[in-house]
Amino acid sequence: MPLRVKAVYLPIWMIDMTLEATAWVYASPDGELGKHSITVTQVDQLSCIPGFDHDPLSKLSFASRELGGAWHLPATATNIKEQGQNILCLPFTRTPLHFMDAIRSLHPDKTTLYEEVRFDPASVKENLFAVFPLLLPVYLAEYESREGQPLTVVLEGWHKKASLITIASLAIAAVHAGRIIVENTDRYLVPSWLGPRFLQRQWRRLPHNKGVYLLMERQDYMYPIAHSAAKLDFRMLDALPEWTNQLISRWLKRKGKSEGAANLDASSALWDDLRIRPATLEERLRNEMFLLVDLYMVAVKRKINTIKEKNISAPDIRFPFEISVIDEHDYDEEDIDVPGAMKMKAQLFARTIELRFKSWTVEELEKRLEEANRWREQWMPRWWREWKDVHQDRPAKEGEKSPSKRTP
Repeated sequence: MPLRVKAVYLPIWMIDMTLEATAWVYASPDGELGKHSITVTQVDQLSCIPGFDHDPLSKLSFASRELGGAWHLPATATNIKEQGQNILCLPFTRTPLHFMDAIRSLHPDKTTLYEEVRFDPASVKENLFAVFPLLLPVYLAEYESREGQPLTVVLEGWHKKASLITIASLAIAAVHAGRIIVENTDRYLVPSWLGPRFLQRQWRRLPHNKGVYLLMERQDYMYPIAHSAAKLDFRMLDALPEWTNQLISRWLKRKGKSEGAANLDASSALWDDLRIRPATLEERLRNEMFLLVDLYMVAVKRKINTIKEKNISAPDIRFPFEISVIDEHDYDEEDIDVPGAMKMKAQLFARTIELRFKSWTVEELEKRLEEANRWREQWMPRWWREWKDVHQDRPAKEGEKSPSKRTP
């Protein structure tokens, strides 16, 4: 039996985004950059970044395919303040709102994605960036190991399949201390996992390194559902999200609070940023439709370039039509106030199949590109259009505030 059990709400940010950047390929072994460039695109959905500072929990990723349809509490000012006395609610002290600016400010030497490929940090542009503040319920259970050392088990409480994350705080020697995180994710939780025999078995399997225990971290913060890079192979496609996750991991390890988050309380002006969105089904479905349309437009553009350059070996874009926020909930289409979403998704699926297997001329594809542009304008969220008008389409003046987030 655990010595203590505590119910906790962890503040996290769920992120939907699509970004693109210009990448350069080295033209020769001596490292000289070539004169041609390529466009790299990545779409992320259900990505998850901790919104708090509490080592080592704040170094973990709670990203999961089930997170979008899971039970969670929207992080409104009321919900943050009015929790029961038996539930600890950690405050938001981190925000990902400045993360894209941090990428753009990187030195070019820090932007190597894969072997001879690196991207231009100044070219990074988000075509959508929406963050959802959530409070995720977990249970912290404290045990005592066979050796009399404390052991804390973190139980995810927001979906049917619970993940088990074990954290042990140990005094290795007078001058050494370490923590260990052992993960068993996406397994059905059974009562025997909480028994002392299970914990003792796991204790004996923990890694050692010269008497200091290791900190094993999950780094799958960004959850890519699709990514594309013309002229590159799939190894490069996998390298892009891996690079992003490593960058986020370094960001989370920094001491203190992140930029702009020092006063991220319920009254902070940062909550008025248009990119902070309510975690409703309709909101997420609108984002999903825009992500899919934007990705389809990228695919059409790349198909045109492939034909013009006679590059038949370029890899296909990975389309995420099997992933949908609708599939995560027991809702019928008529229950969702997003008219035309399912019809549009079916049409996109058909267009994508045609794009992949049909023989095309450039003229035919240019007509499809015009159609994709119309769809993109149709499905672009209004709030994103307003934010983009201020921060992307025209430079923001010094001291200028973001538009009010009261836009639907």
